[in-house]
Amino acid sequence: MAFRKQAKITEAAPVQAVSEWSVADLSALYADQRSSLTQQARRILRSDADAAEIVQEAFLKFILAAPELDSRDRALAYLRTTVNNLCLNQIRATGSRPNLVAIDTDASQERLDELALEAHIPFDTTLAAAEDASIIREALSRLSSDQRTALVMWEMEGRTTEEIAAAIGTTPANVRHVVARSRASFVRILSEWVIDEQTGATALDALSTSYKKATELAKKSSKVALSLLIVLVAFLGFNSVTGHETTINLICNGTLSFIRNPDQWALLKQDPAGLAKPATEECLRYDSPVKSIQRIASQDVEMRGKTLRKDDRVRWFISSANRDPDAFPNPARFDITRHPNQHVAFGSGTHHCLGATLARVEGQEVFKALAERFPNLQAQTDNLEYQPSITFRSLKSLPVTWH
Repeated sequence: MAFRKQAKITEAAPVQAVSEWSVADLSALYADQRSSLTQQARRILRSDADAAEIVQEAFLKFILAAPELDSRDRALAYLRTTVNNLCLNQIRATGSRPNLVAIDTDASQERLDELALEAHIPFDTTLAAAEDASIIREALSRLSSDQRTALVMWEMEGRTTEEIAAAIGTTPANVRHVVARSRASFVRILSEWVIDEQTGATALDALSTSYKKATELAKKSSKVALSLLIVLVAFLGFNSVTGHETTINLICNGTLSFIRNPDQWALLKQDPAGLAKPATEECLRYDSPVKSIQRIASQDVEMRGKTLRKDDRVRWFISSANRDPDAFPNPARFDITRHPNQHVAFGSGTHHCLGATLARVEGQEVFKALAERFPNLQAQTDNLEYQPSITFRSLKSLPVTWH
């Protein structure tokens, strides 16, 4: 039994070409990589049993995809991506908390060490990497609609081939081909799109420190680099190519709330790990990243004596709902021990934010790290400006100091 595929000829660096996968080849690859893949899954799921099952399922998917994988490097990239996607599927199904900090933990600690030696820094610039996100957003926008949808759903959201097929109007069997073409197009755009005519720098060159690892990987494996780029974008809260700004708002607004409420900052510093979760929820409620959102009525509906007609545009204010005295005792107080805290910062119902779990994890890890590493955090100025937006609660800048 073997899977056959004609070897491709490219100008890339030499790879270990495989024109035929035998049962012996598959068994050897599985034996060689099982431990590494299991560790990868365990870091995300925090469960030995679940990790082992994920790796077995990933290997079964690999067997089916083997005819499309003409080198060992591509096979390994496929396996690693599949493990990540299957882990995300399980997290979504169980509602558990992913261990996203497993991604590049050492680099994160190194950056914190560097920052601790500084006297001050523009807080939003350091944490936001907004320029990087805008580059990724623009690159994704240059893909066709189907390519963009397939790529984001596969790499970032971990959707099944059936879900992707339904979204782009193709068959499940064709999804992998669409994703493969999307990957190639995306990396080509980043590599060829010149964004600085004077220096000749491409988009890939310009991606800042958050993406340096991906830039280096791109020279070796565009597929691995793409996966890392997408994961980093997702880690920044750029969920479905829309959530980056809201996560940055959470971090900046929450940090400012702590600075202006030193009693709560002192409380968080006493137990950063234990209070990170309720603290993040209170930051979401107290100064929500999104002020208001717009909806269109799908049918006539009565609400408090008023009639909303079908197709009427309605804007509801999250910030007001999150200060409702009927729902929150003493709503104007910033209280990181507040319980229950049933805020609506992520919306509700059908339109509840898809990136809510990810944003919560990001907030928890950032506020925990700040309390542990920068206990003397202070704003450099009280003259802060906000972006002119009816939708977002966005600081233009939050310069801080910690000495």
